[in-house]
Amino acid sequence: MSDDDIKRIPVKIIPSGLQPLPRGIVPHDDPVTGRDYIVSGPHDMRAVDELIHKIVCEERAGMATGGRLYIVMGERHGMPSNVLAQAGLVDNLTATSESGQNPHGKVIVSVENPKNLPGFLAREGFGLDVPEDFAIHESEKNDPLNHAFARAQILKGKNVEAPISDNILLSRVLQADAPLVLSDAMQKTMNIDNPDEAYEVLHWLDDEARIFAQRFYNMDMDGPDAELLEPENPDGMHVRNAVMAKRTIDAAQKHEADTVIVTAGSAHVEGDRYDGLPYETSLTKMFEEGIRPQDRIVTISFAEADDEGEPVLNTIPDEMLAAHPDHVIIRGLSSEAFFKTQVGPEPEIEQAELAHIEKLGQSYDPEAVPERFQKPAAVSEQTARDELQAALSLG
Repeated sequence: MSDDDIKRIPVKIIPSGLQPLPRGIVPHDDPVTGRDYIVSGPHDMRAVDELIHKIVCEERAGMATGGRLYIVMGERHGMPSNVLAQAGLVDNLTATSESGQNPHGKVIVSVENPKNLPGFLAREGFGLDVPEDFAIHESEKNDPLNHAFARAQILKGKNVEAPISDNILLSRVLQADAPLVLSDAMQKTMNIDNPDEAYEVLHWLDDEARIFAQRFYNMDMDGPDAELLEPENPDGMHVRNAVMAKRTIDAAQKHEADTVIVTAGSAHVEGDRYDGLPYETSLTKMFEEGIRPQDRIVTISFAEADDEGEPVLNTIPDEMLAAHPDHVIIRGLSSEAFFKTQVGPEPEIEQAELAHIEKLGQSYDPEAVPERFQKPAAVSEQTARDELQAALSLG
């Protein structure tokens, strides 16, 4: 499968700035956008980290004073290479120079996690008594950086998609002392006692999801018996994208952020022509409609390889490419993915993912491999439990 059926749009190659491209990165010879690059080796994370950092620095240098930079990174879920690129950007943008200066200012990180995930984790991971309609806003009041959640998630998280990589990202946010935003709409499993008939919906307790469902689709999500949106359907994705953009923009304002790293699935960021996800309802479009005139968005995605190893780009809607001719596309990075088959421990899969992460780290000098290519340390279970309990005001 190739990108031959993409509608070709005249491309203006974006200048590479004052610094040359990192070693191991070359421009594509038939680019889809003005920033369409190939990594020379599938495990060359060093080159990718340097490329993304360079692009962000150039974007920042070209901005007006007081503008806020949103870096919207589309990932292929389950792929450590994609998640570690996010972790690398957190490290690079929160590091200070020898003079003690950081041109990126206050950095926050927004992730595609449901806002009610802390309560779910407290209930399912730690056995705490969390009622279904627990006060979700308590965690925002008591744990405004979401760090208690992050530490608990590293220890007891139920993620089955590249879980070690996701924990590494959280650990880098903690290390940087950066605010973490759980931006996605609250979700609930219906018919949970009957697995054969169970399905996910957007939760009627999510005020913002209800507002957007009413605004976009004239739906009243006012209780469990109402018509509810499924999160993976086009209308559910639209509402989720609007919720994620609004919560991220609100958090950026609240924390007086200068730079915002946003992580979400590529179908959210770009849309997907085959899944009925147009650019008009994408996360990128929702950000465009919500940010201030002085703010700027840079979008980044990774081209997943097909069974023959060829990058797949033809899912990107033409409207996305037309609206963002400088959309950053990175081809050639490893598409190896790791998915657990259950929420409990699966040592074989976890060991394989960790070995892959270490291989990605080998692109760095052996004497200077960043800490993010190691499995992060976890706090004690008692500490994580106590912190999460306090964050949720559970007594």
